[in-house]
Amino acid sequence: MKQLIELEETQFRELKDSTYHKSYKVGNLLILIVTSGSQMSYQKWIKVAKALQEKIGLRVRILEKSNSIKSTAVQLLTPARVLGVNTVWLPDGTVQYVVRISKQEKRFLPADETSLEEALSKIHSTQVRIRVE
Repeated sequence: MKQLIELEETQFRELKDSTYHKSYKVGNLLILIVTSGSQMSYQKWIKVAKALQEKIGLRVRILEKSNSIKSTAVQLLTPARVLGVNTVWLPDGTVQYVVRISKQEKRFLPADETSLEEALSKIHSTQVRIRVE
């Protein structure tokens, strides 16, 4: 958070309109959940993420806050394409979500599958799996 505030004061004044919600650290990947202000575009968030990566030495992903698992998965797994999200109802009454990606897209994932599953599960407080097909 300290590094983000420093970036706001020095390079990215547009961050003042944006809202920071939470961050998650999974392995060597740091995920920030934000709500964009009126002047923040996707390209500016990429520049902020690159600047943060240089400052803290971790891979950084900045995601727009969403209640949709598919929307969050698409943002997190980019540049890999998400084929879809399935809902699995388990016999004990719990729900598990399965994010599907193609076998060819697996190499584009920003981190290993287990780390990404853990991150998605933490963000949405429910069990999320990634299936390569």
